[in-house]
Amino acid sequence: MIDKNISFFVNQNLHSLARRLLKQIPAAIKNAQLYPLDHPYFIHSLSLVQETLAELFKYRPEVTFTMVENELYFGNMALVEDTLNLRQFIEEFEKRKINSLTFLSAVTRDELIGFMQILGRETGDSCDSVMVADKLREKGINNIQLGTVLQSEVVDGKENGGRAVMRFDAQARQKSQGMFFGSIGVIKQILHNVENGQSFNLDNVHRVVTDIVSVINNDDKYLLGLTTIKNYDEYTFNHSVNVAVLSLYLGKLVGLNSEQLRLLGEAAMLHDVGKVRIPKEILNKQGLLTPDEWKIMESHTLEGAEVLSKVAGISALSLAVAFEHHLHYDLSGYPRAERLKEINLLSRLVTICDVYDAATSLRVYHAPVLPAKVIALIISKKGSFFDPALAKAFVQMMGVYPVGSLVRLDNNELAVVYANNLDNILRPKVILVKQKIAGQDPVIVDLEETAGPAKGFKYSISEALAPRAYNIDVTEYFYDKD
Repeated sequence: MIDKNISFFVNQNLHSLARRLLKQIPAAIKNAQLYPLDHPYFIHSLSLVQETLAELFKYRPEVTFTMVENELYFGNMALVEDTLNLRQFIEEFEKRKINSLTFLSAVTRDELIGFMQILGRETGDSCDSVMVADKLREKGINNIQLGTVLQSEVVDGKENGGRAVMRFDAQARQKSQGMFFGSIGVIKQILHNVENGQSFNLDNVHRVVTDIVSVINNDDKYLLGLTTIKNYDEYTFNHSVNVAVLSLYLGKLVGLNSEQLRLLGEAAMLHDVGKVRIPKEILNKQGLLTPDEWKIMESHTLEGAEVLSKVAGISALSLAVAFEHHLHYDLSGYPRAERLKEINLLSRLVTICDVYDAATSLRVYHAPVLPAKVIALIISKKGSFFDPALAKAFVQMMGVYPVGSLVRLDNNELAVVYANNLDNILRPKVILVKQKIAGQDPVIVDLEETAGPAKGFKYSISEALAPRAYNIDVTEYFYDKD
């Protein structure tokens, strides 16, 4: 199974290699059927399979593909977007009732030849997985294995109306909640000091960032949900912490180490410090800004870098992020920096999180945008506003329906998305709204749960909704107000 802590970029390489192999295997089987085994066409197609497997074995001791409820998986990674493109592989194995295929790293070229020969020449279309497995054993092929469907992992918890559910860990939730609001208090004091011309030290920033990194590294399930809290009256403070939390989750996903995460957290927490030097009448203006006002607003990036340059012990990366986070990936944003060829990795990462949190927040000049629509925006602007690889990573992290989204399920129930499934971004974990309204103990329902073999998923999302239209405060699902 794919390690969820693996570098995002390594993960994407694995995904690419898996897709390549799934196209090469049917071609090799077809060539084994059409040509002698010493024919150049077959030898070439076999070599391609062998080379791709060798690349995959650099990352793992075995390579496994499975079919679960008509969806193709590589390890535990759903290949949703590739299902149509890989139709030839799927049809080849469906007709033989082969539900899983595993190559062990010790597989030899002779075993691969034998495998292709069995499927391409020695068995008919009606030959099922049992017969193929028997022939593999007869030929002494032990490093290629066939199996049955892998069932979904049973979710911890009790049954509730036939649903597999997970209970909240009250202690972990309270810890995350205290850390989140404590971080808001720290940034509030820092910005208050800056606004009043006073200095500040970084000790408290380092402390809260270290704490956040620690819980994220321990696979915290609650902190990300707290970023749905959007305090209208104290937007700048709340936004600074939200961007830091989002950035640190994204940083972990793309493989940053603990020291890099600490630098990222500091930079993200302080990225908007320059806004305290923008007049309140401009910062909170309800209508469109005039060109002169917009010029003043844009200056917050320069002001932020200037403020931070006077702070003892500040990282150069924090100055860069304050200066660059509105520059855009293609340098089309502001401030204009003619000599700059590209912005640094941390700035590119914070940019995505900054835009996401700002767009999904209620501001004096715009209503909150649905999280799913902001995700679509990020996808549409990758390569221009946003680093393409980081944009893809952010979408994987947040899902198609990000945490805090109000959705309607296919049984017409309303639910709030509570956590994303990294391996299947279309099927997050949700909390049913009716349970909350009825005063019942909230439980988390995993939309990856199936109704049994060949029966499909129990529930699916049919559409994303605007919480304000239903008078639902999604933040109530993520923390205890008492």
